[in-house]
Amino acid sequence: MDFMKAVNEADPKLKDLHKKTRHERGIHEEHTFCVLGRYDMVTIWHAPDFKTMGDYLEELHTLCGPELGATETLVATSKGEPSDDS
Repeated sequence: MDFMKAVNEADPKLKDLHKKTRHERGIHEEHTFCVLGRYDMVTIWHAPDFKTMGDYLEELHTLCGPELGATETLVATSKGEPSDDS
């Protein structure tokens, strides 16, 4: 099973737990890149805060188990708003 299929199939179960889908919780996939080297795929998510995203990833791993594959979470955040002045 591929990663996004596992995520999409877990969403109804998570809605049963929280009465909200991941999107209603403010969690959105922004971009996914297939890459060469150490990582096969990099997915950029947007979430309202670290706790919401962390809770979601924990729940996702619990529901999907090995179907999700091996993952490593790296956290990055932006500072301020982008500008055209650069």
